[in-house]
Order: sequence, then C-alpha cells, then structure tokens
Amino acid sequence: MEDHEKIDLLNGHPQPEQSASKGRTAPKFGFAFLGISGMLVYNLYLQELGYFNATLGSNFALWGTMVYGISNNIGQLLSIIFGRSFSFGGRIIWSCAGLAVSVICIAIVTLLKPPGGFVICLSMTVILGICGAVHQSASCGLAGAISGEAMNYMSLGQALAGLFGWPVIFGIEAIFAHMGVSQTPSFVGEPSPAESITVLVTFIFGALFTICFIPYYIVEMASDFESVVENSESKVSKLEVFEIVFGPALIAWLILFVTFLVFPGQVLRWKPSYPNYPGGPFFYSNLLIYTFQVFDVVGRYVAMIPIHLSSNFLLNCNWPRIVLMLLFYPATYCFSLFSADALRIALVAIFALSNGLLISWVLRLGTEKVAHLGAADVAGYIVSFFLVNGIFAGSVMALLIGGPTSGPSQLVAEPEWLSQFHTLIELTPESLQPA
Repeated sequence: MEDHEKIDLLNGHPQPEQSASKGRTAPKFGFAFLGISGMLVYNLYLQELGYFNATLGSNFALWGTMVYGISNNIGQLLSIIFGRSFSFGGRIIWSCAGLAVSVICIAIVTLLKPPGGFVICLSMTVILGICGAVHQSASCGLAGAISGEAMNYMSLGQALAGLFGWPVIFGIEAIFAHMGVSQTPSFVGEPSPAESITVLVTFIFGALFTICFIPYYIVEMASDFESVVENSESKVSKLEVFEIVFGPALIAWLILFVTFLVFPGQVLRWKPSYPNYPGGPFFYSNLLIYTFQVFDVVGRYVAMIPIHLSSNFLLNCNWPRIVLMLLFYPATYCFSLFSADALRIALVAIFALSNGLLISWVLRLGTEKVAHLGAADVAGYIVSFFLVNGIFAGSVMALLIGGPTSGPSQLVAEPEWLSQFHTLIELTPESLQPA
C-alpha cells in the first residue's frame, strides 16, 4: 500500500479499489480511543498507589511498581517474538478485558481486605502489566502499519488517558462532600470507607471505558484496518527490522529514561513555597503531576505538524532535556534557588512538552523507516518495548537515587547521602553575604 493510500484510510476515505463501505468512520478518533483504552486503567492505578500502601501495607507501592515493570517488559518481549502469530483484534480485545478485570479485582480486594490481599493484588498487578504490554504492542503495531499519522493519534490517546483521573476523583469527592461525608487523604492513616468507595467507583469507570473500546473496535475498525495489515507481507526478517529501527528505538528509550529519573519521583518531593498553600501539599503535588500530563498531551498534538525527521535530530534534542532534568534536583534540594512555585510549574511544563513532542516523533520515525518493507507493525512492537523498558529503567534508577513511592515529600525521608549533599550545596541569601 502506498503512503497516500494509508493517509486516505486514516482520514476516513475509501481506498482505491475498495467499496464505499470502507472508511466509514473517522479513524483519527479511533486510534486516539485505542491509545486511551490501553493506558487509562494504569494511570488510575498509579494515582492510587498511596491508597494501596495505606490499605495493603508492606510498601505495596514499591513492590507493585516493580512487579508491573517486570511483567510489562516480559509481555513486550513476548509480543515481539509471537505478535504476528495472533490477530490484532484478538490481542486488543483480550488485553482490554484483562486490564478491566484486574483493576476491578484490586479495588474490591482493597475494599474488603481479605487474608492474603497483598499477594492477590500483586498477582492482579502481574496481569495488569502483561495485558498492558500486549495492548500497547498491538496498538503500536497496528498504528505503525497504517501510517505515521495513525501512530501520532494513538500516542496522543495514551497521553490523554492521564487527564481522566483527577477530574473523575474530584467529581466523586464533590458528591461525597455534598452528602456531608468526609474523606481521609490517601497518605494519612487508615483510609475512610468513603475513600475506598471512591477508588472502587473510579476503577469501575476506567474498566467500563476500556471495555467500551471492544465493541467500537469490532464495529468501526477491525474490518477496515486488520485486512490492510494481514494482506501485507514483510520483505525482511525481524532481525533486519531491529537493525533498521534500533536508532529510533534507542532514542525512545533515552527519552523516557530521562523523564522517569525525575518524574514523578523528584516532583513529589517538592514542597509549596508557603505553608498555607491552597489545598495543601497533596493538592500541590497533584497540580504538578497534572501540569505534566496536560503539557505532555500538548507536545504530542504539536508533533503532528509534518516536518522532516532524522535520528540525529531527535538524538540532539535529548541534550537540552538532560539539562532540564538536572534542574529538578536543585529544585528539590536547593529550595532558595527555586522558591517560586511558578518557576517549578514552568520547569515541569517545558519538560513534559518536550517529552510528548519527542516520543511522538520517534514513534513515527521508527515505523516509517520500514513502512516500504511491509514491516511497520514489527517496528511498532520493537519501539514499544524500548519505550516500556526506558520507563522501567528510569523508575528503578530513581528509586536507587532516592525518591518517594507513595506520596508528597513531607512524608518521605531523604536519603542520607543526599541529605549530606543538600547541606553542602544549600545556598541562601545570608550565606552569600561577605563576612
């Protein structure tokens, strides 16, 4: 299939030599919906790590994050090896079902607190990680096989998934407040029954939204897109595809490794500039995280502007990001240099904008490099694996450096070696005065 034919299909127009019944929907929305369905429940899961710590104990946030990362990487590897043995529809449908069932089970277990709840929730986290890997790999493969633009919309949907959680939870809390029911913050003491119900309702929303994509895919996307991919034949082996896309895939790994070195770990350690900050420290932390998610979406949308891309260009774009990343540490440990909340918010916004922009560009570049060889779906699997591995590696390194696993900085002890370093480098106006 020629490139212009793929773009016509993406925009909802019938391809040449196809019936008018094809392309009857607006697949841009479909690929965005595909991205949201794969990431929504995981974003909601991450949002409630502090709640899981309070209900399950034993630092579930740390263990859950590690177990998810390992299972997600295993799922990605299996998708690269066996992905073409299964249809896109089968992988997408079953992974959506697995994502929905696993988060509902976790919410019910944390509400009822049965014996062995910690182990049950870790087991469900394994399913969550594997299903998430299968879904993302299939999504990248299907979008990559259609066009770079389809990949951009899928990537945009993944970022949009991060914007759902906060409004949903605020809406539920507003209902409880109207009923006169108070809630205990997630990171303080034993959660109230109202908070447990809030988490359950939030996860039910995420599960239902994810399940809703299954009939949409069957009715609106499967017949139009799967036949396009299944009728294409790869002219090269998987190893040759790996060699071609290794550059963009490695850049994708570097982008997310740099991002997760400081986000959300260092951001959750930041304190508001004054004690009586509106909403308190928890609102401040959520504000910073939501700022990242909003500007990540903006970056992925801006990335749809057609420009010429090269691996060298994308690699060079990472150096300014590394400088930005290094600024997150003095923003944590040299408070006097970053005392303005607006400065911190601006730092997070620019960092997130660059993250979304570069991720979308590298996804598009990776698949377009092999589109003429009929192997764009395999390239999507490979780049997807490097993305997930970059997140995992960055998160593990952030834990080794020292960062919170469950909540704002006031509740997380600073590592001893960083405490000593903090003492050495802390600058205040008084310390700069001549003796």
